[in-house]
Amino acid sequence: MSDSRQLRFYDGRTGSEFNDQESAFNFVKAFADKTHADGKKSVVFVGENHEDPGAHKIELDLAKKLLCQENGSTGRNLSLEFYERDIQPVMDEYLSGSIDYQTFLHDSRPPANHEDYKPLLEFCKGAGVPVVASNCARRYTRIVGREGRDKLEQLYSTNPAFYETALPPLPYGKASQKYCDKFKEIMGIVASGKDEERVMRMLDSQTLWDASMAHSIAKSWESGSDLTLQVCGYFHCQFFLGIGEHLSSYYDNDSYQTFTVVVYPEDPAEQDFKPGEHKDIADLLILSDISKLL
Repeated sequence: MSDSRQLRFYDGRTGSEFNDQESAFNFVKAFADKTHADGKKSVVFVGENHEDPGAHKIELDLAKKLLCQENGSTGRNLSLEFYERDIQPVMDEYLSGSIDYQTFLHDSRPPANHEDYKPLLEFCKGAGVPVVASNCARRYTRIVGREGRDKLEQLYSTNPAFYETALPPLPYGKASQKYCDKFKEIMGIVASGKDEERVMRMLDSQTLWDASMAHSIAKSWESGSDLTLQVCGYFHCQFFLGIGEHLSSYYDNDSYQTFTVVVYPEDPAEQDFKPGEHKDIADLLILSDISKLL
């Protein structure tokens, strides 16, 4: 059975099930069309497990649904967690055909599973859709995790012209209490005292990724885009937390709307919507087959 048949689609707010992928995607497109008609920017978050082929298929299909327009793709872009802001020129060179894929890989610090995202890049290259390398480099989150936020700000001051490209404006916002609680829950952390300080550095490190991606989305809107499809790990957007919490720091909160899709791996025998577990994870919750994880 193909991966597409292992997926079930639910309204994440109500638990109502969609008959098929097409009707679920029309739900997302209706959001995008209404937001555009209202004169607002929009971002559709797609949260994934990075090893889930079902999620990768959904991302490609949704990109084809949302990012292609009859009159061209102007105003719409794809934003990827897995590529870092300072390699944006390399991304642009690849999409324009100036360099080949092997050269792109050599110079772009790709994720280990870069082949999973290559179809997205190839689609955007062929359709003329811009791709935003939206995250900060991992070395910066490691600095925060080891030495804290202040160390990152000290580093920023040594070369502001470079770090304005590589990082979001500093100091970046702190995680909400709800995000903090989810982080501790998922990490299995119960901490106090000095352990609490270590956990907060870990949380600040995670939050730097969220702020980086939020700032990258806002910058793309300022450059003329009006719809962004943001692909990221689901912790960065589930329960309407993470990236979306930081967007209002970089863009007028009344001028955009967000929509969240989460592709969540479950045991095939447990793919019915369970309100206590699944409600409000996303606007559109897609349950995939956990046995298909690579």
